[in-house]
Amino acid sequence: MFYCSIVGDCPIVFTASKLALKYVTKVELEGIQRGTKMGKWRTVPLAGWKLTLTDGSMHNWAFYMG
Repeated sequence: MFYCSIVGDCPIVFTASKLALKYVTKVELEGIQRGTKMGKWRTVPLAGWKLTLTDGSMHNWAFYMG
């Protein structure tokens, strides 16, 4: 969670270096996003990702961390 908070200030970009990917051009870890309340007390944060596909479209995904 702390790592993603830091990454939010300077996103990490992953690209294929040796082989061209068929559908994905770039994956960017954008950082931590506010999560959803799970249970009575716990809020689960989300890791935010931005995917750029080979057709040029961009998609934002978020995954629960915990």
